[in-house]
Amino acid sequence: MQNGLIDLRYYLSSRSYNSIIKNFYLHKTLITYRFDEFKDLQLNTSYGKKSYFEKIELLVDQGFLKVGTIAELNAISISKANENNYFQITDLLNSEYEKYEFLQKNANSPESHLLASNANFQLLALEERLFALLHQEKYGDDVLPVSSLLSYETLDLSFPKANVYRVLIDNFPIPDETVPLLDIVQYRDEESNRLNFLRLRRWANNISEKNLSEKEIAEEIEYLITEFKREMELAGMKYKFSKFEFLFKLLPNSVEKVIKLSLSEILDPLFQLRKEKISLLEIENKATGNELAYVIKA
Repeated sequence: MQNGLIDLRYYLSSRSYNSIIKNFYLHKTLITYRFDEFKDLQLNTSYGKKSYFEKIELLVDQGFLKVGTIAELNAISISKANENNYFQITDLLNSEYEKYEFLQKNANSPESHLLASNANFQLLALEERLFALLHQEKYGDDVLPVSSLLSYETLDLSFPKANVYRVLIDNFPIPDETVPLLDIVQYRDEESNRLNFLRLRRWANNISEKNLSEKEIAEEIEYLITEFKREMELAGMKYKFSKFEFLFKLLPNSVEKVIKLSLSEILDPLFQLRKEKISLLEIENKATGNELAYVIKA
């Protein structure tokens, strides 16, 4: 299962917790760098929350969130395959940092504060990609950055699968505050969901090769989900009609047939109903968009 790389400074608000948790529908673990900076912002600033930090810290203790240090990534030799991406990201980081500093220094209205905030998010998303690339070079672990980078989605930053996973995760329901993370993990690991997950992963791998934008991926997902729901709704209506027909045929004469020991007449509707249920499962297996059943059923 894929691992994700997350910059927690992108998720400073305590309301972001559920957005973080959603990643575990598709990621086995999340890896983060600059954790101490996130900790400092939560514990030593007016907008930070100790309770929120403790929830994040619990993810670390439980092994769902792994903390790396910048020192681990120092003095890494960048492979030829990743050289272009590395220089592209570092060049963008330099320009984005200058842009952010300028906007922050001149933020004197709600509009300018918003511009500075957006620039900061882009800066963090770029850093996330840099850490993902360096982590991959260091450990050979293919990790996907989880934060959106819409401003630069036309650039080749070598994480096309990350775009697919990100849009998929957006389509999962945001878990309620009362829903424990273990419920999401249990859903992910249930044997009954295994085939659906494998289908989804195969679809994600295939569509990532098309290098679509996040908007195009979202449109494709929307289409497939709509088609799947429509086909399953039609199949479900047929199955419900079969159940009604079964009751209509069986109940009025069941006592008389039991007395006459007409077991075949009693069992035939049962067998027919079972066939209809199997047919429903077969339709699901063939339905357009069944690759997204794992998302739809969450």
